[in-house]
Amino acid sequence: MPEANLSSNTLHVSFIGQTKSKSVSVFDSDFVGNLIHMEALVGTLLKYGNTGKYEPYLAERWIANDKKTIYKFFIKNDIYDESDVKIDSDSYLASLTFLLGIYSKSYNPPVFDLLIGWSEFKKNPNVKIKGLISNKVDNSIEFHFEKSTSGLYEFLSMPYYGYYNLNDFNADGTWKDNLKITASAGYRIISASNSRISINKRFDSKLNELGTFENIIIDSSVPL
Repeated sequence: MPEANLSSNTLHVSFIGQTKSKSVSVFDSDFVGNLIHMEALVGTLLKYGNTGKYEPYLAERWIANDKKTIYKFFIKNDIYDESDVKIDSDSYLASLTFLLGIYSKSYNPPVFDLLIGWSEFKKNPNVKIKGLISNKVDNSIEFHFEKSTSGLYEFLSMPYYGYYNLNDFNADGTWKDNLKITASAGYRIISASNSRISINKRFDSKLNELGTFENIIIDSSVPL
């Protein structure tokens, strides 16, 4: 379980009893001991806010049709990852398609497997998913589903389906270094080890953060 110590500029979280090594790999992002730093490092279209509602993050707003078969997310203008690569509808689509191609090799990701053209994509990840569309004119990305869906917002708020710089992956789709990541959200890594990760705010980023801490330290150095 986590314990938190707060100061005016730093949040220090200790996971008591956590023994699994810290990681910034997308494939470890759903492990409870990695959630805090991955939420802060990885840009997602939405964030689950303190209000109990989904709030804009990479997307500034979104709309859906009445049948819940088409969703359109308008991505904020002039946002960049840590390496100064622009995050827009094209780059987000490339990142998500890449991740879905990897996941599809072992299972069908919930909700996303209802996208139009999923069956063809699963057979050949080099084929575009017909139900994922990038619109350069208004910098938006559209999701078209075969039938009414629920739960899309929840998944799009997860780092598991966030924006990643594809240079952080090896050619075979594996993650290059579990302690290195090109930040795409409001924080960046300062130092990282198997038991502790320190991050601080990216003052070059226009993305809003749900918290006000300049520094966050997460450790799991206490054994069971």
